[in-house]
Amino acid sequence: MDNSGIALLAISVFLAGGIVILIMVGSLSIRTGLRALPRAHHLGQEAVWHKQPNVMFGFTNFSFALLLGMVLVFLLVEDMSVKGIVAGIGMCMLILSVVLVARSIFYTLQAARNLRGKRVTRNED
Repeated sequence: MDNSGIALLAISVFLAGGIVILIMVGSLSIRTGLRALPRAHHLGQEAVWHKQPNVMFGFTNFSFALLLGMVLVFLLVEDMSVKGIVAGIGMCMLILSVVLVARSIFYTLQAARNLRGKRVTRNED
């Protein structure tokens, strides 16, 4: 095996490990967010699953895992037409990931503002 083959193998193992870690962290975050739904109102969050910061963080991890999977396929496949399709899907996944990160940040900041507002009104009483 030449140096480029060893480098490709090392990158593939690194990407595969990253995919597994992102999926594990994402599923843990989604489970944590779904368990928090009953007490979400007390934490300043809306009690709907798609506005839970932990659930959004989990989906963001899943989308990054898919993006790493697209990069892995792009590196391993030699057919240029398949690489073009994978690159297009990868760009869509990148855009989706950025949107999910932005929404996750937005819902986290919104929950923090709601919680801070509840504490201020509770202290005033």
